[in-house]
Amino acid sequence: MKKIVSALLLSCALAGCVAIRSYNDAAALRGKPIAAAIERYGPPTERKADGNRETYVWREKQADDWCELIINVNQDGLITDQLFNGGGGGLKACNRLFATRHN
Repeated sequence: MKKIVSALLLSCALAGCVAIRSYNDAAALRGKPIAAAIERYGPPTERKADGNRETYVWREKQADDWCELIINVNQDGLITDQLFNGGGGGLKACNRLFATRHN
């Protein structure tokens, strides 16, 4: 039983590490052109313009498990900030999102 619990804890920790690494990768894109994010994550799921700011969204959803990466870009096309949202088994969805799109 201890081995099973240890294996489960290890797999959860590894899943979290992938999501954290992906967040850090996105944070490292601050100040770079949006093309750098599109090159890394593929085409966004959604793009919105609001005045001098554009928002790009990458989304993964399956049943109640969902994750999204939101990147804001200024009028010069440079990344200003990013945000991760997730729900349900959010880390699993984030791992799927970046496993399929992360270079």
